[in-house]
Amino acid sequence: MNTAVETTPTTTEGRALENFAIDRLVLSPLNPRQSVSDAEIEALAGSIRSVGLLQNLAGIEEDGKIGIVAGGRRLRALKLIAEQDGKADMSVPVILAENSLEAQAWANSENVARAALHPAEEIRAYRKMAETGAPVETIAKAFAVTVRHVKGRMRLADLPEPILEALAADEITLDAAAAYTVSADPERQLEVFERMKTFWHGQEPQQIKRNLMAESGDGTDKHVRFVGREAYEAAGGAIREDLFGEQIFFLDRELLAKLAEEKLEAVAKEIRGKGWKWVETALERPDWNILSKMERTYPEQAELSEEDAARYDELAELIDRGDATLEEQEDFKRLDEESFSTDQMAHAGVVLYLDYRGEFDSEYGLIKPQDHAASVDAGICRSVTKSGSTTAEKKGPYSAALAEDLAKVRTGAIQTALLAKPELAVDLLTFLLSTPVYDRMHPLGLRTDRADNAPDDDEGLDLPEALQGKSLPAPMEAKKAAKTFTAFRAKPKKERNRLLTESIAKLFSTKLAGEKYGDLAEAVADLAATDVRAVWTPTEGFFNRLKAAQLDAILGEVKGKAVTADFTKLKKKDKTAFLHRLFNEETARKDLDAAAQARIAAWLPEGMAVKQPQAKGGKSSPSKA
Repeated sequence: MNTAVETTPTTTEGRALENFAIDRLVLSPLNPRQSVSDAEIEALAGSIRSVGLLQNLAGIEEDGKIGIVAGGRRLRALKLIAEQDGKADMSVPVILAENSLEAQAWANSENVARAALHPAEEIRAYRKMAETGAPVETIAKAFAVTVRHVKGRMRLADLPEPILEALAADEITLDAAAAYTVSADPERQLEVFERMKTFWHGQEPQQIKRNLMAESGDGTDKHVRFVGREAYEAAGGAIREDLFGEQIFFLDRELLAKLAEEKLEAVAKEIRGKGWKWVETALERPDWNILSKMERTYPEQAELSEEDAARYDELAELIDRGDATLEEQEDFKRLDEESFSTDQMAHAGVVLYLDYRGEFDSEYGLIKPQDHAASVDAGICRSVTKSGSTTAEKKGPYSAALAEDLAKVRTGAIQTALLAKPELAVDLLTFLLSTPVYDRMHPLGLRTDRADNAPDDDEGLDLPEALQGKSLPAPMEAKKAAKTFTAFRAKPKKERNRLLTESIAKLFSTKLAGEKYGDLAEAVADLAATDVRAVWTPTEGFFNRLKAAQLDAILGEVKGKAVTADFTKLKKKDKTAFLHRLFNEETARKDLDAAAQARIAAWLPEGMAVKQPQAKGGKSSPSKA
C-alpha cells in the first residue's frame, strides 16, 4: 500500500504537487542545507509525526531522481520516518521546477508554501517533541524559531487542557493564556479561568494576573523595592515569574512586611542612641491628621567638629557612589549643615517610614501633645491654646481681613528690603532651587505672577515702583520672546542684575511660607534688615478698622503712660482722627518728648515686627523695629 504524507495541496505558478516515492528523492547539490545534525533531524521527524508536513518540498528531476532543492531537513526527517516506522513505500508531494534557474531560486527561498502553526498546535507539537527527549535547542532548530520562543511556549504546555482548547478556538488570546502561567496551581488556574468567563471585560491578561496573584506583590510593590529581591529570597521568600520573566511576583506578603519592619527598626535603633525622646517606625507615611496634632521643632545651623567634618566628607562620597546604607544616609542628614540641640531631642521624636515609592523617609522634631507643655517651658516651641482635639494658634487681635492686609504690607516691606540686598536675594533663589522642599510651602514660589503685596486699603503704603501693580502684561508670542530675549542679553550686566533682584523680590511672600518654612521667611526678613515702617505708616483707614479700646491702648503705648479720661470718652471717629494726625503730621508730635516720638516712629501692629532667627535651645525674639 502506497502511504502518502499528509499535507495541504498547494500550487506554484499553476502547477500541482506531484507525489513521488521516498526512495526517488535525493538531496540536490543546489540545496543550501548540506549538513544537519542527527538530533535536529530526529526532532523534526517528531514534529512531522505530530502535525504533518506543513511545508512542501521543492525539487527538480535529475537523471531519474528528484533532487530536493528546498526542504533538505524535511527530506532527511521523512526518510528517517520511513525507516523507523516501516514505511518504505511512502510517497511525498513535491513541486517540480521547470529548469535549473528556477530550481536555484527555490533553493535560496525556504519559505515556499510555508503554513504557520496556530499557537495552540505549536504548543502541543513542542510538548510532544519534548516528551521524546528532544532538548529545547533542538526543538528550536527544528521549527526555525528562537530558544526563548520555545521556552515560552513550553511554559504554556503545562496549562490545563480547557485553557489550551480555548486558545485553539481563539476564545482567548495568546497573552491571556500566558497570564495563567503566573500560577503553578492547575486548580487555581481553572478556577480563575471559569470565573473570568463571567466578567464583563472577559479574559483580560492583567485581570487574570491580579486574580491569580491577589495575595502577592510584584516588582512595583513598595515593600519589594525597599527590601530587595536578594534579601527576600535569602530569607526564604518564594517568587514566581510570568511567561518571559518580565513580571516577578513575591508570594509571601507577610515576610515582605516583616523584612521591611526589621530594616526600618535597624535604623531606628541607631537613631535612638542619639538622644531622641522617642523613635517610631511605620510602613506607611503617618496620617496627616496625626502629624498635625504634633508641634515641631526645627534643626539649627551647627558648626561641625573636625571629626564630624571628616565623617561628612566620607558619607558624601558614599552617597554619590550609591553605596551608603540607610544608617549612613541618616547620619549624613544629621551632619548636613543642620542639627538638633540636646534640649530639642529631649522633648521631641522621630518617625521613620516608607513613602509610596518604597523609599526611606523620615520626620524629625515631632512633639507629641502630651509633651507640648514641657517643650514650651524649655523654650523649644511656642505656646498654643487647645480647641477640641487639635492645637490651634491663639486668636489674634484683628479681624481676618485686617490681618490679611497687614500680612501683605509686611510682605511688601520684606520685598523692599530685598531690593537693597541683591546678594541675599540670589542666595535665597539658589538655596530654594537646590534644596528639595514641598511645592508652595516656602517663601519663594517659582511663579511669574507677583506676590500679593497690595492690601485693599493701601493708604499709607509707599512701595518702590518696581514692586507696584498686580496686573501682568499679556504673554508674548514665541517669536517675539526670542527677539526680546536677544535684546535683554545686550543690556549691561548691572541692568540685568537689577532686574534679577527685582524679580526675586517680587516672588517673595510670607503667605506661601508653611509652618515648616516660616522660620526661613523670618530669617530672610531679618537678614534683609526689613523695616516695615519704611514703607508703611498707620493711617485713618487702619485705625478705623480697630476697636475703640485698641485705639486707647495704642495711644497709651506710644506715649508711655496711661491715657487720660478726656481721650477715652471721645467718639471712635475722633480717636481715629487724633491718632492719624499723631502718626502722619509732624506738628501733632511737637509737644512729645524724644522717646515718645521714637515709639511712634517704630510702632507696629501685633505680629508685624520682624523676628530674629531662633537661638539654639532658646526662644525667638523680635528685632528692633
